[in-house]
Amino acid sequence: MLFIPDNLIHFLFGIGFFEGENKFYPRTDSGYLKTLLSIGFIFSIMFYSILFLKIFKISVIDNKLKLFLYPLIALLLIVEIKEPFLYQNFLARTVFLLMGMQVVISYERKKNHRIRTELIRNHSLSNS
Repeated sequence: MLFIPDNLIHFLFGIGFFEGENKFYPRTDSGYLKTLLSIGFIFSIMFYSILFLKIFKISVIDNKLKLFLYPLIALLLIVEIKEPFLYQNFLARTVFLLMGMQVVISYERKKNHRIRTELIRNHSLSNS
């Protein structure tokens, strides 16, 4: 069942409710609504923004990945309407693996850039 919480406080900050029946709202399968009910609109926006920002950063690493990641993100956004796939079940492990991959690759690029910069500086100092 899809619905929006009718209480503004529940909408903005959630009620800490994720699964099952409660006295405020009926049970829902929607990933977006489960997130909204548990942490509220403000934190839901932050959660999904950070999640997709990390995935988009992976696509910046290699343009070929855009062909894979953009359709994947679109599909995940659509499927999340039905189930909380992004942080529950097997797909969550894949999403967190992608996020971890982005962190490791970013770290390696920064380290390699720092080493190259140091080598160039040392080479220019030795030539002077």
